[in-house]
Amino acid sequence: MVDTVNPTATAVPQKIQKNSTFTSNASSLITNVADNGGADSVTYSITKIPSTDKVGYFTAEVTLNDQSNNQSVIEIPVTVYDETTPIVGNSILTGNDFNITIEDLKKGVSNSNLTNLILEKSDSKAWDIVTGKEIETISVAQNDLDFSKGSYSALIRAQDSNNKIVEKTIKITVIDGYLEFSSVDTNLDFGKISVSSTEKIYNLYTDSNIAIEDSRGIDSDNWKLTAKIVTPLTYENSELKETLYYVDNSNNTFIFNNEESTIIEQSAVDKYKITNLELKNDNSSGLHLKMLPGQGKVGNYSGVIQWSLKNAP
Repeated sequence: MVDTVNPTATAVPQKIQKNSTFTSNASSLITNVADNGGADSVTYSITKIPSTDKVGYFTAEVTLNDQSNNQSVIEIPVTVYDETTPIVGNSILTGNDFNITIEDLKKGVSNSNLTNLILEKSDSKAWDIVTGKEIETISVAQNDLDFSKGSYSALIRAQDSNNKIVEKTIKITVIDGYLEFSSVDTNLDFGKISVSSTEKIYNLYTDSNIAIEDSRGIDSDNWKLTAKIVTPLTYENSELKETLYYVDNSNNTFIFNNEESTIIEQSAVDKYKITNLELKNDNSSGLHLKMLPGQGKVGNYSGVIQWSLKNAP
């Protein structure tokens, strides 16, 4: 009678520390060896050795041969871990610290995808050490991310089918930050103005706003916003004799001319901040045009204001 039945064995899941040498003892990787010719007649060797230079789930292979040249390959689950890898029961969670730019961080938030962004960037994964099966319930339990340069953290959480929870804290470094205009309304319209024999003051006809974004975080210092008139209001080489000025919420008045006027002075902040300059308001604040009596002729007047952001230590 010819023996055509392959030998069998049960894999012994392995846990090994990162950068350690994988065992060369094939018998330590299997148990319950069985064969028609008897377990003692089976030879076995390691035919696949996993890399141990990276934390994660891998596999080794042990090949069994009996006296009738029947062969079986047993896949061995191998978990490579380090001192930062949490293990609870048979569940293990890995995740790496990572760097991210302001731009990528904003994309994650704007797409309502911050959790997925953190999980993807950190390469967070969880699995069962015995079966090698991935634990799909993994989330970001909390984070303190801010849209400014600096170091932050996130708590990654995985929960297995038995409701056991394993957690790991990772470090997130936002590597850049800026002081910049995030929006500037370039069309400031005072609407239709009538030539008058008396002095008149006009507000902007359309809603207008300047938004300044400071994401420099730990590198932040004081800054200021200045404004000056580059081109006066003119029409067919006729310059409009007027006064353009801004009134802030504290009723401070800033006259615009051909020299820079400081409109806002802001102290350094270590967190993300947006500063809004409302140029049109229903009250006394905002940008105003004061017309002197009898000034102007019929026509469309236009001019140019230059806004500048400057560091002001």
